[in-house]
Formats: sequence, structure tokens, C-alpha cells
Amino acid sequence: MIQPTGEWTQHTVAEVLRAHPKGPEDGVVDLSGIRRADSAAVALLLEWRRRHGAPLTLRNPPEALQRLLTLYGVDAILTH
Repeated sequence: MIQPTGEWTQHTVAEVLRAHPKGPEDGVVDLSGIRRADSAAVALLLEWRRRHGAPLTLRNPPEALQRLLTLYGVDAILTH
């Protein structure tokens, strides 16, 4: 499980990807520590899903991030 904190924005996701290039080994991401997220966060999650080869389990996604996932129509392919 990965438990990120802070912001996931266009300014920070490259660093997150460098720190966790394969994403969560067990496919679980606890997003309760994310204060701010933009479309770059969605791209990061999609990349982790691709690398993981299966849907992810997103725990406690911030409301704004959940809205973006729904708006872009990727919530169903990204998560269980």
C-alpha cells in the first residue's frame, strides 16, 4: 500500500512517480493524506494501473479527485 501526503499536481507527480515507479505492489493507494489533486493525479493513477496490470483499490480519495475520475470517465477502469 502507498499512503501519499500533500499535493498531487502537475508540479509534484513526477517526483511521486520517481519515488514509486511501479506503484503499489498490492494495488492499494490510501489517498487520505492528499490535500490537493489535479488532472496530473489522474494521469499518475492511470499509469500505476497500467504498470500494475489490474485495477487499483483507492481508499479515501479526496472529493475533488473522485469528481475528476468520474468526469474523465476513468473511475470504472481504474478501480475495482
